[in-house]
This record gives sequence, structure tokens and C-alpha cells, in this order.
Amino acid sequence: MSFSFVLYDENGTQLFPRAPLTFSLLRSADTPVDSLKAVFLQEELFSREIAEVEINSSKGVFFSGVIDEQDLLISSSGQWVTLTGRSRAALLCDNEALPAQYLETGIDSIFERHVRPYGFSSVEAARQPPLPSFLVAKGESELDVLSRFCLLGGYPSPRFSADNRLILKWENAHSTLSISNTAKGAIPFLSISRKLARHTCISEIYLKNKDGIYSTLVENPHALAHNIRRKRYLAPANEWAIRGDLDARRRIADSMYNRLVIETEIPGLHAVQLYDRVLLDDGTVSRSYAVMGIKWRRTTQGDSTVLVLTEPEYLSGNGGTFNVDQ
Repeated sequence: MSFSFVLYDENGTQLFPRAPLTFSLLRSADTPVDSLKAVFLQEELFSREIAEVEINSSKGVFFSGVIDEQDLLISSSGQWVTLTGRSRAALLCDNEALPAQYLETGIDSIFERHVRPYGFSSVEAARQPPLPSFLVAKGESELDVLSRFCLLGGYPSPRFSADNRLILKWENAHSTLSISNTAKGAIPFLSISRKLARHTCISEIYLKNKDGIYSTLVENPHALAHNIRRKRYLAPANEWAIRGDLDARRRIADSMYNRLVIETEIPGLHAVQLYDRVLLDDGTVSRSYAVMGIKWRRTTQGDSTVLVLTEPEYLSGNGGTFNVDQ
């Protein structure tokens, strides 16, 4: 897979730079915002203020975003321009939402008021019933509003396509990649690291009922299976009255993101997607993992792809199985 860059200055003028000397593009399952850093050696960029960037692959638009910082370095070795940016969803993080109280509101209304104004064209979702009441509080970002509405409304966490569509569909594996230094036909790895954490996991959350008693228990069987005990007590806000366990489920799922993290680096730039499955053979054991993060990068040593993997059941993007006792 190869990339080509298109830059836009503050006036919308297109620039077609030569390939960057180095770059890194990071995509992660725990945020809808991708991040980019690229270093160019091109004099035309030195005096232009770059506002937006687009990366294209052979299959179309691969990344579309805004530039946060532009740094110029001049030394005896040469001149470099470093562009740091994020995907367009960053605009939802950077803008505060207008406080409001909505009644009988569906995802289309939320999209029109809080997402479309930032350059997004459409929403793809299996429509759920509208929420009877939804409050946008002072100080919330547009992304806060969208994410909370999705959780309350029974939608998956929001993600955005490179061509600026809001995607609210439960993610599934698109393909399976085989990585091994010994298996025939597999992609060889340059390195593998494995981190196992216990302290981040929440094993159980007790929910406070309308009588002030913490009577409902939401358990995390993944943590309990490893004898991890980290409990919390939660008093759900009024908006969680119908399904008070939803917030608890989200907190438990988020706590599992760093339970098991495996990173493997493979040579070249590969068209991997989040939630794809990877059959990883490290020479000792061969197991299947889910992709929860991808970093495409170019360094002075060449191109490579870093995959961040975990066990599939730990990914909240695919839903979680938790025990609820009243």
C-alpha cells in the first residue's frame, strides 16, 4: 500500500508535495480521532499556512483532517516542515456544544445540530427509538454530546469514515492477517511486545437505586476470572434512570482496554482495519487477536505497520458481556 498527500492552505488552495521524509498515522479503537505527524522537505511549504490534509491510497481517501501545528526547522543540515494534525472528528472535540434540552430526539436531529456543521455529510446507522429527554450540559464538547447520546440510545461508539461520514454500526472483523516468522505465506514480524495489566481493570460496580441503596451489581467476568478485585460505587445521573447499568458497562469496558496489550511491528504499509483478526505466531504459541490500534509509519529505516492487539472479548466496540444482579 502506498500513500500520496494533498495539502490545503488557509485559503483552500491545493498543494501536492513530494512524499514526506517521515510520517506516522495512528488509528485507535478507543477514540474516533486519528492523529498524524509528517515531515516534509519542500521550500514551497515554508511560507504557506497549511490548514487541512488528505491522504490517498490506491482505494481512495484514506485520511482527511485538520492541521493543528506547523513547525519549521532550519539548520546546517537543511530545512524541514513538520505538520501535526488530526482527523476531522477533532473538530467535534475542539468545539463546545450549545447547551440545550431535547425532547423525543433521535440520532438524525443530533447529527444535524452537532455533527453536520463540521463538514460531515451523512450518518449510517440502524435507527433506534428517540430518547424521551436528552440534556446538553454547559461545557460539553460536540463529541461528548454525540458519544453520550449514542450510549443512551443503544448505538455503538461513533466512528467516522475518511470521506466524512458518521458510522454507527457494530464493528466486525473485515479480514484475518497471519503474522509469523516461520509459517509459510505469513507476514514476518520485526518485533513483538506484550503487556499485561491488572490495576486498570474494574471487576464490579454497585449501582445506587432511587431509595439510596447500592443494590444492583454489575460484574465483569473477565476480571473475576483472573481473580482481579477492583470495585466501584456509582450513583447514576437522572438520564440513566431507564438503564442505569449502561454507564457501569461502559466504565467496565473502558477499564479493560489496557488489560492485555500486544504490539507487533511488520515491514511495509498494510491495509489493516480496526477489529480485524490477527493470527499471531511468536514462535512459542499461536493465537488469534483483535486489532485495537494501527500505526502506519515511515522512518529513515523504511516503512512499517505497528499493530496494537488484544483479546477480542476486551473490546467494548464489539459490545461486552457483563453480569447484572438486582
